[in-house]
Amino acid sequence: MKHLPKNLLSFAFLFSAAAFSQTSLDSRLAVLDPIINDAIAQQQIPGAVVIVGHDGQVVYRKAYGSRAIEPRREAMTLDTIFDCASMTKVLATTPAIMQLWEQGKFRMNDPVAKYLPEFGQNGKQDITIRQLLVHYSGLGPDLDLTKPWEGKETAYRMAFEGAPQWAPGATFIYSDINFEVLGALVERLSGESLDQYAAKHIFGPLGMKETRFLPPPSWPVDISHCSNRGGREPSHPARSRP
Repeated sequence: MKHLPKNLLSFAFLFSAAAFSQTSLDSRLAVLDPIINDAIAQQQIPGAVVIVGHDGQVVYRKAYGSRAIEPRREAMTLDTIFDCASMTKVLATTPAIMQLWEQGKFRMNDPVAKYLPEFGQNGKQDITIRQLLVHYSGLGPDLDLTKPWEGKETAYRMAFEGAPQWAPGATFIYSDINFEVLGALVERLSGESLDQYAAKHIFGPLGMKETRFLPPPSWPVDISHCSNRGGREPSHPARSRP
Protein backbone atom coordinates (compact mmCIF):
# COMPACT_ATOMS: atom_id res chain seq x y z
CA MET A 1 0.00 0.00 0.00
CA LYS A 2 1.35 3.41 -0.94
CA HIS A 3 1.73 6.16 1.61
CA LEU A 4 -0.85 8.91 1.81
CA PRO A 5 0.20 12.32 0.50
CA LYS A 6 2.52 14.20 2.82
CA ASN A 7 0.03 17.03 3.16
CA LEU A 8 -2.38 14.63 4.87
CA LEU A 9 0.25 13.42 7.30
CA SER A 10 1.23 16.94 8.21
CA PHE A 11 -2.26 18.40 8.30
CA ALA A 12 -2.72 17.94 12.04
CA PHE A 13 0.12 20.36 12.66
CA LEU A 14 -1.89 23.20 11.16
CA PHE A 15 -3.97 23.41 14.32
CA SER A 16 -2.69 25.30 17.32
CA ALA A 17 -4.01 25.45 20.84
CA ALA A 18 -6.07 28.55 19.95
CA ALA A 19 -9.74 28.06 20.70
CA PHE A 20 -11.80 27.61 17.55
CA SER A 21 -15.56 27.25 17.57
CA GLN A 22 -16.99 23.85 16.62
CA THR A 23 -18.33 25.30 13.39
CA SER A 24 -14.97 26.83 12.52
CA LEU A 25 -13.18 23.54 13.18
CA ASP A 26 -15.64 21.58 11.07
CA SER A 27 -15.26 23.96 8.13
CA ARG A 28 -11.47 23.89 8.35
CA LEU A 29 -11.32 20.12 8.64
CA ALA A 30 -13.57 19.65 5.63
CA VAL A 31 -10.45 20.21 3.50
CA LEU A 32 -9.52 16.64 4.44
CA ASP A 33 -12.32 15.27 2.28
CA PRO A 34 -10.73 15.86 -1.15
CA ILE A 35 -7.36 14.65 0.13
CA ILE A 36 -8.78 11.32 1.26
CA ASN A 37 -11.10 10.97 -1.71
CA ASP A 38 -8.25 11.67 -4.15
CA ALA A 39 -6.15 8.97 -2.48
CA ILE A 40 -9.04 6.53 -2.87
CA ALA A 41 -9.60 7.53 -6.51
CA GLN A 42 -5.90 6.99 -7.23
CA GLN A 43 -6.12 3.54 -5.57
CA GLN A 44 -3.54 4.46 -2.96
CA ILE A 45 -5.97 3.25 -0.29
CA PRO A 46 -9.39 1.54 -0.44
CA GLY A 47 -10.74 3.66 2.41
CA ALA A 48 -10.00 5.40 5.68
CA VAL A 49 -11.42 6.62 8.97
CA VAL A 50 -10.22 10.09 9.96
CA ILE A 51 -10.46 11.29 13.56
CA VAL A 52 -9.16 14.65 14.77
CA GLY A 53 -8.99 15.72 18.40
CA HIS A 54 -8.93 19.26 19.78
CA ASP A 55 -8.96 20.43 23.40
CA GLY A 56 -9.47 16.90 24.64
CA GLN A 57 -12.47 16.19 22.43
CA VAL A 58 -13.07 14.50 19.10
CA VAL A 59 -14.04 17.32 16.77
CA TYR A 60 -14.06 15.50 13.43
CA ARG A 61 -14.80 11.88 12.62
CA LYS A 62 -15.62 10.56 9.19
CA ALA A 63 -15.45 7.29 7.24
CA TYR A 64 -14.46 7.18 3.58
CA GLY A 65 -14.47 4.55 0.85
CA SER A 66 -14.37 0.81 1.50
CA ARG A 67 -13.05 -1.30 4.34
CA ALA A 68 -12.86 -4.37 2.11
CA ILE A 69 -12.71 -4.94 -1.63
CA GLU A 70 -12.29 -8.73 -1.69
CA PRO A 71 -14.16 -11.07 -1.92
CA ARG A 72 -16.83 -8.34 -1.96
CA ARG A 73 -16.77 -4.60 -1.47
CA GLU A 74 -17.89 -3.34 1.94
CA ALA A 75 -18.35 0.29 2.91
CA MET A 76 -16.05 1.75 5.55
CA THR A 77 -17.77 2.46 8.88
CA LEU A 78 -16.74 4.53 11.89
CA ASP A 79 -16.51 1.41 14.07
CA THR A 80 -14.35 -0.62 11.65
CA ILE A 81 -11.57 -2.53 13.37
CA PHE A 82 -8.25 -2.31 11.49
CA ASP A 83 -5.62 -5.01 11.21
CA CYS A 84 -2.56 -2.88 11.94
CA ALA A 85 -0.19 -5.23 10.04
CA SER A 86 3.28 -3.64 9.95
CA MET A 87 2.13 -0.79 12.20
CA THR A 88 2.54 -3.43 14.91
CA LYS A 89 6.26 -2.71 14.63
CA VAL A 90 5.81 0.85 15.92
CA LEU A 91 2.70 0.37 18.05
CA ALA A 92 3.89 -2.63 20.04
CA THR A 93 7.29 -4.16 19.29
CA THR A 94 9.43 -1.01 19.25
CA PRO A 95 7.90 0.49 22.43
CA ALA A 96 8.34 -2.86 24.15
CA ILE A 97 11.99 -3.07 23.13
CA MET A 98 12.66 0.51 24.23
CA GLN A 99 11.02 -0.08 27.61
CA LEU A 100 13.21 -3.12 28.20
CA TRP A 101 16.25 -1.10 27.14
CA GLU A 102 15.32 1.63 29.63
CA GLN A 103 15.16 -1.07 32.31
CA GLY A 104 18.73 -2.10 31.51
CA LYS A 105 17.77 -5.51 30.16
CA PHE A 106 20.20 -5.18 27.24
CA ARG A 107 22.48 -2.81 25.35
CA MET A 108 21.74 -1.78 21.81
CA ASN A 109 25.03 -3.08 20.47
CA ASP A 110 24.68 -6.46 22.16
CA PRO A 111 24.55 -9.41 19.77
CA VAL A 112 21.04 -10.81 19.51
CA ALA A 113 22.50 -14.26 20.11
CA LYS A 114 23.52 -13.21 23.64
CA TYR A 115 19.86 -13.47 24.59
CA LEU A 116 18.58 -15.75 21.82
CA PRO A 117 21.39 -18.31 21.31
CA GLU A 118 19.31 -20.18 18.75
CA PHE A 119 19.44 -17.09 16.52
CA GLY A 120 23.23 -17.15 16.31
CA GLN A 121 23.57 -19.72 13.55
CA ASN A 122 24.31 -19.53 9.83
CA GLY A 123 26.32 -16.31 10.00
CA LYS A 124 24.03 -14.35 12.33
CA GLN A 125 26.11 -14.56 15.51
CA ASP A 126 27.30 -10.93 15.32
CA ILE A 127 24.03 -9.24 14.32
CA THR A 128 23.13 -6.69 16.98
CA ILE A 129 19.82 -5.59 18.44
CA ARG A 130 20.44 -2.12 17.01
CA GLN A 131 20.84 -3.57 13.51
CA LEU A 132 17.48 -5.31 13.80
CA LEU A 133 15.79 -2.09 14.89
CA VAL A 134 17.20 0.04 12.06
CA HIS A 135 16.97 -2.67 9.36
CA TYR A 136 20.70 -3.08 8.88
CA SER A 137 20.85 -6.74 9.89
CA GLY A 138 21.35 -8.10 6.38
CA LEU A 139 18.35 -10.40 6.78
CA GLY A 140 15.92 -10.79 3.90
CA PRO A 141 12.68 -8.81 3.60
CA ASP A 142 10.43 -11.64 4.75
CA LEU A 143 10.12 -15.29 5.65
CA ASP A 144 9.42 -17.76 2.85
CA LEU A 145 5.77 -17.30 1.93
CA THR A 146 5.82 -19.65 -1.05
CA LYS A 147 5.15 -22.72 1.12
CA PRO A 148 2.26 -23.22 3.55
CA TRP A 149 3.08 -22.70 7.23
CA GLU A 150 1.46 -21.08 10.23
CA GLY A 151 2.08 -20.10 13.83
CA LYS A 152 4.43 -17.94 15.83
CA GLU A 153 6.78 -20.76 16.83
CA THR A 154 7.22 -21.79 13.21
CA ALA A 155 8.01 -18.19 12.29
CA TYR A 156 10.59 -17.96 15.07
CA ARG A 157 12.23 -21.22 13.99
CA MET A 158 12.43 -20.07 10.37
CA ALA A 159 13.91 -16.72 11.41
CA PHE A 160 16.47 -18.38 13.70
CA GLU A 161 17.54 -20.87 11.04
CA GLY A 162 17.86 -18.38 8.19
CA ALA A 163 21.06 -16.81 6.92
CA PRO A 164 21.78 -13.14 6.10
CA GLN A 165 21.35 -12.20 2.46
CA TRP A 166 23.71 -9.23 2.84
CA ALA A 167 26.59 -8.47 5.17
CA PRO A 168 25.22 -7.23 8.52
CA GLY A 169 25.61 -3.47 8.78
CA ALA A 170 26.31 -3.00 5.07
CA THR A 171 22.98 -1.78 3.71
CA PHE A 172 19.42 -0.86 4.66
CA ILE A 173 16.90 -3.57 3.85
CA TYR A 174 13.41 -3.27 5.33
CA SER A 175 12.76 -6.65 6.88
CA ASP A 176 9.79 -8.19 8.66
CA ILE A 177 12.19 -10.84 9.95
CA ASN A 178 14.00 -8.20 12.01
CA PHE A 179 10.88 -7.47 14.01
CA GLU A 180 9.81 -11.07 14.29
CA VAL A 181 13.13 -11.69 16.01
CA LEU A 182 12.65 -8.57 18.15
CA GLY A 183 9.27 -9.95 19.20
CA ALA A 184 11.00 -13.14 20.31
CA LEU A 185 13.54 -11.02 22.18
CA VAL A 186 10.76 -9.18 24.05
CA GLU A 187 9.35 -12.52 25.12
CA ARG A 188 12.71 -13.87 26.24
CA LEU A 189 13.69 -10.77 28.23
CA SER A 190 10.28 -10.09 29.80
CA GLY A 191 9.03 -13.62 30.38
CA GLU A 192 5.72 -12.58 28.77
CA SER A 193 4.33 -13.23 25.32
CA LEU A 194 4.39 -10.18 23.06
CA ASP A 195 0.62 -9.80 23.14
CA GLN A 196 0.55 -10.02 26.95
CA TYR A 197 3.43 -7.57 27.29
CA ALA A 198 1.84 -5.03 24.94
CA ALA A 199 -1.53 -5.23 26.68
CA LYS A 200 -0.04 -4.82 30.16
CA HIS A 201 2.74 -2.30 29.56
CA ILE A 202 1.69 -0.31 26.47
CA PHE A 203 -1.96 -0.45 25.45
CA GLY A 204 -3.38 -0.60 28.98
CA PRO A 205 -1.43 2.35 30.44
CA LEU A 206 -2.27 4.45 27.38
CA GLY A 207 -5.98 3.72 27.65
CA MET A 208 -6.01 1.97 24.26
CA LYS A 209 -8.93 -0.27 25.18
CA GLU A 210 -9.69 -1.33 21.63
CA THR A 211 -6.17 -2.02 20.43
CA ARG A 212 -4.83 -5.50 21.01
CA PHE A 213 -3.53 -8.72 19.55
CA LEU A 214 -5.87 -11.68 19.08
CA PRO A 215 -9.32 -10.01 19.06
CA PRO A 216 -11.79 -11.75 21.40
CA PRO A 217 -14.96 -13.42 20.11
CA SER A 218 -16.98 -10.45 21.36
CA TRP A 219 -15.38 -8.18 18.73
CA PRO A 220 -17.08 -7.91 15.31
CA VAL A 221 -15.77 -10.36 12.75
CA ASP A 222 -15.33 -7.69 10.09
CA ILE A 223 -11.73 -6.47 10.32
CA SER A 224 -10.15 -4.28 7.67
CA HIS A 225 -6.83 -5.86 6.67
CA CYS A 226 -3.81 -3.81 5.63
CA SER A 227 -1.97 -6.70 4.01
CA ASN A 228 -2.70 -9.82 2.00
CA ARG A 229 -0.51 -12.65 3.21
CA GLY A 230 -2.85 -15.58 2.96
CA GLY A 231 -3.49 -15.74 6.69
CA ARG A 232 0.14 -16.39 7.54
CA GLU A 233 0.86 -13.43 9.79
CA PRO A 234 3.31 -15.07 12.21
CA SER A 235 2.81 -12.85 15.22
CA HIS A 236 -0.89 -12.02 15.01
CA PRO A 237 -0.55 -8.29 14.25
CA ALA A 238 -2.32 -5.83 16.48
CA ARG A 239 -5.87 -4.75 15.73
CA SER A 240 -7.26 -1.34 16.55
CA ARG A 241 -10.52 0.58 16.36
CA PRO A 242 -10.14 4.29 15.46
